[in-house]
Amino acid sequence: MGDLRRALHGLLAVAEARVDDLRGALRRRGRGGPIPVEIHLYGGHGNSRESVVRGRVLESRAIPPARPEDPAWRNLLGALARLDSDEVPGAVVRVRAGTVDVAVESDEEGYFEARFPTPEGTGLWRTVEATLASVPFPFEPGAVSSGEYQVPSPRAEFGVISDLDDTVLQTEATSLLRMARRTLMHNAHTRLAFRGVGAFYRALRTAQGGSERPFFYVSSSPWNLYDLLAEFLDLNDIPRGTLLLKDYGLTSDHLLASDHVAHKLGHVFAVMDAHRELDFVLIGDSGQDDASVYATVVADRPGRVRAVYLRDVGTGRPTVHAALDEITAAGVPAVLGTDTESLARSAAEAGLVAAEVLEALAESETPPPGRSAPVVRVPAPDLDDEPSRG
Repeated sequence: MGDLRRALHGLLAVAEARVDDLRGALRRRGRGGPIPVEIHLYGGHGNSRESVVRGRVLESRAIPPARPEDPAWRNLLGALARLDSDEVPGAVVRVRAGTVDVAVESDEEGYFEARFPTPEGTGLWRTVEATLASVPFPFEPGAVSSGEYQVPSPRAEFGVISDLDDTVLQTEATSLLRMARRTLMHNAHTRLAFRGVGAFYRALRTAQGGSERPFFYVSSSPWNLYDLLAEFLDLNDIPRGTLLLKDYGLTSDHLLASDHVAHKLGHVFAVMDAHRELDFVLIGDSGQDDASVYATVVADRPGRVRAVYLRDVGTGRPTVHAALDEITAAGVPAVLGTDTESLARSAAEAGLVAAEVLEALAESETPPPGRSAPVVRVPAPDLDDEPSRG
C-alpha cells in the first residue's frame, strides 16, 4: 500500500509540474517577456550556534494593501490571489545575515530553508536579506527581500508557543463554512482578536531584567496567508513572533497537507530542541487537538513546560479534560478558561506575568454572558514532602 501511495504522489506531482509549465508558457506568451518573481521571507529563529530562515519564491502578485473600509468582494479577491500562488522551483537564493552569506535552492513548491551559523549580534530580533541569485527560464532574476529572525537570550527564562486560530484570532475553525467566510471575506484590519489577548501576551513577553521573551505561533493556516497574519498581529499590538504555518502543496513526498497533529508536534519539538536553555508556556484552544498535542509535548519533553493555557471554545471537552489530566499528572499546571482574563489570572498567580496586567485586562475585556469559572488543574502535592503533623 505504501508503494502504491508513493507512486500516486509521484504521478500527481509530475502532472502538477506539467500543468505549471503550461501555465507559465501561456503567461509568458501573454506578457511578451520574462515573468517577474518575488521572494517571500517568512523569518525564522536561532540559538547562539545556528539559525534557520525560511521563505518562498513565487511569481509576482499584484495584491493591493488592505484597508479597514475594504468591502467583502475586494477582500475575497485578495484572498484568492494569495491562495492561487505560482511557485518558482530551482531558484538560487542568497541569504545574508550579518557577516554570514549562504546560497540555497527553492524546491518544487518554491520553498527554501537557509541554515547558517548565527552571527554576532544583540537583541532578540536580527535582520536578514534574501537576493535572487539565479532563476530558471522564463523567470526574471534580481528580486530582493528583507526580514527578521529572532535569537532569544537565555535570560528570557521561557518562551511562548501559541496557536493562532481560535486562540488569538477569532476563526471558528471547528466550522468549515464560518471559517471560510472569516478567512476569505475579511482582511488583517477586519479580522478580530479575542478581547484582552494583546495585553496578556505583552505581559508574557517581558522577562525580569527587561529581556524580551520569544514567541512562536504554530498554525495550520497555509503559508500563503503569512503576510495577512503578520499584519494582523501588528495591527492588534500582539507581540510579533516566528510564524510556523503549513504547506498545502503537492510534492512527490506528500499529497496535499501533512497531518494536523503531526504538523504541530513537528514544529513545537523543533522549536524546543533549538532552544534547550529555555522552558516554554504553551497556549491553545479546545477545538483542534491542542490539548492532546500539548500532553504529548509534556510527556516527551519533561521539565520543559511551565504551564498550559487553553481557551474553551465549547468543543472537544471530553478529550480535552483527559489530556489536561495527563498534563497535571506530569506536574505541569493546566488551565481551561472561557476568556483571556481567566487565563491571565492563573498566569499571574503562577508568577509568569505581573499582577498589574489584570487591571489592563479588566478594562479591555467584557465578560461574555453566562461566563463560567476557568477549570484550573494544578499538580497534586507530593505527600512525602509535606511536614509531619504532631
